[in-house]
Amino acid sequence: FVEKSVDDTVSPPNFFTFWALAVPVAAAIFLPLMSSILLIVVLSDFIINAVWSKV
Repeated sequence: FVEKSVDDTVSPPNFFTFWALAVPVAAAIFLPLMSSILLIVVLSDFIINAVWSKV
C-alpha cells in the first residue's frame, strides 16, 4: 500500500491528474468563500459608516 502511494506520487500523469482535479475543486470552494467574505467586509464597513454618520 505504501509503495503504491509513493509510485502514484512520483509518476507525472497522476500528478497532473491530481492538479487537474484539485484546482477546479479548490476554486469552487475558495471563490464563493472569498466573495462572501468580501461581501461581509463591505457590508460591515457600510454599516459602520452609517452608524458613525448618525452619531
